[in-house]
Amino acid sequence: MRKKNPFISVTLAFTFLFISATQVSAQEVIAYGEIKSSGDVMIASSTDKWTKMKGIYPLLNSTEIMTKEGVAFIVMKDGSKIELSKNTEASIDVKKSYLANLKRGTLYFGVIPSDSLSIFTAQATILVAKETGSPDSQSIQGMVISSEKGTEIRCFSGHINVTFLGSQKKILKTDEIFFVSSSGPVQLYATGAKARLINSTFLGLFITGGTVAAFDAFRKGGIASPSIPF
Repeated sequence: MRKKNPFISVTLAFTFLFISATQVSAQEVIAYGEIKSSGDVMIASSTDKWTKMKGIYPLLNSTEIMTKEGVAFIVMKDGSKIELSKNTEASIDVKKSYLANLKRGTLYFGVIPSDSLSIFTAQATILVAKETGSPDSQSIQGMVISSEKGTEIRCFSGHINVTFLGSQKKILKTDEIFFVSSSGPVQLYATGAKARLINSTFLGLFITGGTVAAFDAFRKGGIASPSIPF
């Protein structure tokens, strides 16, 4: 009877383990979009250390970003967009939909009808999705500001669903602004036509080598971003 070569058996075992590990690694590292930055922007590394962003980074699950005197631009693979203004800290998770935990600062968004985005702050949960009532052809655009005073939500277009104070709900429509203070009181008010930025362009500006170039992915959407002076 022919004896099995132990060297071959060990080699095959290591080969199998290597292939399996490679497949697991490939499954775990999935890019859901890309991140670009202008100015002083930090991103958390796999070792939980903050690293200054340079160039383009992939948007991975559980990505943490902190802006100082800079801005971060995120474009999802499906076309939805997020902009983190200066002095903002947030983490982005991807499960069946996009999730953003806004710890502080200002987050702008433009969500296409096929996507959904949930934004969490200390005072409110903001759901941006087609189910909230926006027409299928219209992207939902707005802004969330989180500070020690509370959470402010601005709806530039479409409908935004806000859950606050535990289980209370409010649907914001175009031009409406909703504020939930840290102490509890809420306020709803609307902006006038002059205050709207709908007819402007949703721009992210990159400053590279002393020149200002428009970030084309943010041109198609309708909202002007006040985070960087034009």
